[in-house]
Amino acid sequence: MDLNEFSKRHRHFLEEAMFGIGRRLKRHARNFRHVDHSIDTEVIAVKELELSPAQKHEIQKGRDGLARILAASDAEIHDRRFLLDCVCQIGIAYQDWQALSPFTRFINSTSYGIVQIPTELVDYLMIAGKFRPETVAEVGVFHGGTAYISAAYFYRLNKNLRYTLIDICDSLFDYDYLSSVLPLDLQIPKTSGDFIGRHFDLAFIDADHGYDGSRIDWLNVGRHAGVAAFHDIDGAEYDGLNGGIRRTWNELKLEYRMDRPIIEVSHHPSWMGIGMIFNDRAVSTGF
Repeated sequence: MDLNEFSKRHRHFLEEAMFGIGRRLKRHARNFRHVDHSIDTEVIAVKELELSPAQKHEIQKGRDGLARILAASDAEIHDRRFLLDCVCQIGIAYQDWQALSPFTRFINSTSYGIVQIPTELVDYLMIAGKFRPETVAEVGVFHGGTAYISAAYFYRLNKNLRYTLIDICDSLFDYDYLSSVLPLDLQIPKTSGDFIGRHFDLAFIDADHGYDGSRIDWLNVGRHAGVAAFHDIDGAEYDGLNGGIRRTWNELKLEYRMDRPIIEVSHHPSWMGIGMIFNDRAVSTGF
């Protein structure tokens, strides 16, 4: 295909693929350093595919937004408008989805940022933040946009936080810097199966959006968590995957509605959405 025929909306996929390769080279370079000191790791690490000016700009914008959250006053950290302003400052990863039209001015020109409806993310954080979680697992972190904001918010509320990032592929932006200011536990490449039965105060599931994959993530970590949250509970686009995440969520609602509080943060009738199931331990600590 003639490269001139690529539309703008496809370019970010090339960016993220190339950046992911660079990240993996850098991590391998660190591993080599312990084996063979003759290898010039700086050449491997720095001469990995450099960030574009747009990526550098948006990463710095993201750092500034996260710094605002970390430095927030007690009044600010509980202020929805303040948190939403920080999230919008960090921005939305470039997409051409029509449902994001109310947030067009906050869409970045690269794949850096959240893949969320900003208001849904903020409301989810403020609900989950009431419990000041200490151990959090995010299953499916992609470029890290949601994970970084969540970690910053929960860390501001609880200095004992440990935020575990689980994914099968390392596509994270700016991890090296942000891991120095946020309590991140990188677990890549891994799946929820590597943590089966382990308790987390909060598990945010946003990986395989098919029915079987999302149900397995629930069985591995979600049902053992104080609070289990699913992204894309209104994601009709995944229905072809054996019913998709919507089938998983609807089945869990029916199964637990009699004995566990369930909250849905849904600002669009057939897209995205975040669902939360509170288990008995979470309820007993102040739901």
